[in-house]
Amino acid sequence: MSKKYTVQNKETKTFLKHNGNYNPCAYPYDDVEKIEDATHWSDFRHVSYVARWHADSFCKWQLVNIDTGEVLEPMKIGLGG
Repeated sequence: MSKKYTVQNKETKTFLKHNGNYNPCAYPYDDVEKIEDATHWSDFRHVSYVARWHADSFCKWQLVNIDTGEVLEPMKIGLGG
């Protein structure tokens, strides 16, 4: 399955890259300039969940389809799924 979505900050236009930190008390993402360096997700629901619940809540996020360049809003997903 092709990975095709990434998360982009609406204001800075930077992308999220998972920094390898799985400690629940630490922020697990770094900002990167290039879409190629960002973390890519293959599932729209999963990337929406990341943008809504794991990305910095003080920022506004959008999703980018890496294959087409289309900019999308994350799905409204609650904690229960």
